[in-house]
Amino acid sequence: MKKIADISKWQGNVVWAKAAAELEFVILRASCGISMDVKYLRNVEGCVQHGIPFGAYHYVKAGTAEEARREASYFVFCTEKAAKQPSFFIADIEYEAQTQMTTEAVCVAFLDELRKLGCKKIGLYINTRYKWAGAAIGMCDICLLYTSPSPRDSTSSR
Repeated sequence: MKKIADISKWQGNVVWAKAAAELEFVILRASCGISMDVKYLRNVEGCVQHGIPFGAYHYVKAGTAEEARREASYFVFCTEKAAKQPSFFIADIEYEAQTQMTTEAVCVAFLDELRKLGCKKIGLYINTRYKWAGAAIGMCDICLLYTSPSPRDSTSSR
């Protein structure tokens, strides 16, 4: 059985020829807040060259619906720079600004903006905040949940 990997700048320069032998699918981080992941274009190129299907995600830092819409727009802008578009667009929801009071509005606004921008398959990559996502869960074509501890967030991991 092959693996699915979450790849961002934190994995460094992936050796895609070697990775292709082990990977069935990759979820690439395209952006974070209002910054493009510095390895995104290189990683898309590696996936394309080695026939690895991929989706893209954006690490959402927004704490309001307005900020979420801006970040969603920036995310799509970043993916459009690549030679190939991802098979899906995911919002990674785990940042401290997404609280019990803000998570649903942030998720709904982000996903709504992705739809307005023409993204066909959308979803959430979400930790224990899923219980606060409310109506956003029903907007998803894909919903990836993770719930064990990690260094970045004491309530989540990948």
